[in-house]
Amino acid sequence: MQVPTLVIGAGMGGIRVIQTLADMARQNDDLEYYRFIAIDSSEKDLKDRIKDRSIISTIAITETGLDIEGYIRECPYLPDGSKAKGVGAVRDRAYARFLLDINMVKVNQAVSDALGQLRDLWKKQGTTGTPEVLIWLVHSLGGGTGSGSFPTLAVTISQLAKNILGDVGIKTYIYGVGILPSASNIQDISFATFDRKFLANSYAALTELNLLADPKGLSLSRLAPSGGRTDISISERPFNRYFLFGLNEDQISKMKDDEADEVEEYLKSSNKIIASMMYALPHYQGGLENLWHYVKSPFITFSESELSVPLTATMKLAEENDRLGRPLDADDERKLTDRARMLVDFSAEEGSEKLLETACRSVLANHGLRGLGYFIGKLQNEFTKAENSRRTAFEEEVSGIWEELEATEWAEDDIKNSSYLTASNDRYDKIFKLIGARIEDNQQTIDSPMPRPFLKRRLEAKNNEMSALCRHLEEMKDLLDRFQSLLNYINNDLCKTLRDEIGHQSDGAAAVVAQIRTREIQMEGLKRSVSDSGWGRVVKLGVPKEIIDTLSLVGETNVMHVTTAPSFVSTFGIERERVAGLVGNRIAQGSSFALKIAIAPTARGKGREPISKEIFVMCNEKDEPLLSPYDHLFVEWKRTKIKPDRFQVGRYVFVNFLLGLQLEDIRDYTYRKAEYDTGDLSRTTGTDRIGTIFAHPEWLPNDPNVQAAFPGLYRSR
Repeated sequence: MQVPTLVIGAGMGGIRVIQTLADMARQNDDLEYYRFIAIDSSEKDLKDRIKDRSIISTIAITETGLDIEGYIRECPYLPDGSKAKGVGAVRDRAYARFLLDINMVKVNQAVSDALGQLRDLWKKQGTTGTPEVLIWLVHSLGGGTGSGSFPTLAVTISQLAKNILGDVGIKTYIYGVGILPSASNIQDISFATFDRKFLANSYAALTELNLLADPKGLSLSRLAPSGGRTDISISERPFNRYFLFGLNEDQISKMKDDEADEVEEYLKSSNKIIASMMYALPHYQGGLENLWHYVKSPFITFSESELSVPLTATMKLAEENDRLGRPLDADDERKLTDRARMLVDFSAEEGSEKLLETACRSVLANHGLRGLGYFIGKLQNEFTKAENSRRTAFEEEVSGIWEELEATEWAEDDIKNSSYLTASNDRYDKIFKLIGARIEDNQQTIDSPMPRPFLKRRLEAKNNEMSALCRHLEEMKDLLDRFQSLLNYINNDLCKTLRDEIGHQSDGAAAVVAQIRTREIQMEGLKRSVSDSGWGRVVKLGVPKEIIDTLSLVGETNVMHVTTAPSFVSTFGIERERVAGLVGNRIAQGSSFALKIAIAPTARGKGREPISKEIFVMCNEKDEPLLSPYDHLFVEWKRTKIKPDRFQVGRYVFVNFLLGLQLEDIRDYTYRKAEYDTGDLSRTTGTDRIGTIFAHPEWLPNDPNVQAAFPGLYRSR
């Protein structure tokens, strides 16, 4: 069973991670086990970064509505000369601690509510076994808000958890995650291309973290929101484990000028690494009480990589293959062209819009969207030619009759007076009017009492001739009107009965063909999405190229049953060596990633535990059999399989851990410590009072830099 989990993100780095983890939990349909709290000193950052406040509670620890100057005068740990900032902590660690203290009522309330909900969740489930709750505290080490507030936040949450959960027998585990602004390859800080204050702050944060990990004689001086101060004795470490993740600030600073998208993508990828690790641990099947119980040091570094199998995309591509149909060959094209011409011929007698729709539906059923697109193009072309031919014939016929009438004595004047009529339809109407009147005049003569027999016969013959001419012209006009109407339907309304099948929004040949072409283009994207791809953190095991075009839900390469990674591999005959290579690559990727933190293990003397390597492989239980043949690849790692019930099928996450670390094993800490001791850190960061980088100066009474930066604090002692 998954352990109910509270996730608290402090500062920009922390709130970005919890948004990513919330998205991951939503994707895997287990948000019910999570509560999220985002804490930041910038209301704007909370608004911009937190997408759904119904899932994530937000707490702005700001100066708004408070007597800041009064609080500053009372605060024992702010450096002399501190003033209100108005815009958050601004990379000032001590000020971040101060903002947390004066807003602690809001924080306590939100955390208490969340812990109460997780307690009730345990009761509701009625699950046997040791009840456990996991609390994550995520923050960056180099900034202000997250870096400076973490120690106070950890102590506070530890106390709240004991009161709310411990009293009812629920065991609480508090895990911290620190995002380190890594400069692993920069031994001399003067070469850093980013704000060196990040490195100075991270050194101070790690120093305080090291003291908090073994709190001998430590106490926390807290400024009460209601006024006054309280000292809290810290008798035990307020967190169980602390995970370090390095962010390559050098890389980010080099990209910032003209590669904003790349920066954002790098940060998103880093957030996913952290979130994947955090998502895996609550699913540890042995229970958190048995997780690394043999490892004494709380400090752990980690990395993550993924292997994905495109199950959903493969199914979608197969469905789209079926809808589009196979590419047409010459015989297909000939038959569809002949069918379009037959429709033209048939329409000369009794063509209709319904007939066109029926033909399109039949072509779609037999040839798919590709065939339909070709057929519609031919249909439009053939009907355009037929309409042009009939219009030309009609216009020539009208023009000829017009000229003949102009040469007759009885119509000459009317024709000349109608010279302004140039359109064939207008002349057609005039011709009918003139001939009709002439026939009527002739008929009156024929019907007169005493017509001469010869004249009567001649007029009757003339009337019959003119009536036949009108019928012929009318038939030509009706045929032209029919083809124009059908062509207009083809251009503007064709396939209006097939919207669900095709997916177009506007009807007519051009719109439908454009939609089909769009789907063909999209399918090329789908093909890429199911192909082998990726490097670095995520790689994909793709469908072999030679069978991509044959994927189907009903035809040749039927993928209807391809619902897991093992069935994917067996259906497509992917070689075992190929899978082994990818699994081995994922293991190596995790270790070579070096966690973006340079590890230089110090000598392990007597009493120092060795560094150990473990790897968690997280996947859906249905996908687990794919890994079984490759157990030998994990020989250098202690492996644990994590199989969440609702985890996305087709996704394997490899989380590599280095356990048993001391901060002295991390170069980012040892380099900065050496610079701090020699004064180089003060010079290169331009910080005259370098002791002000510490947010908890009361923990460093013997540090001369701290004594110089906080004379009031140590005079009072």
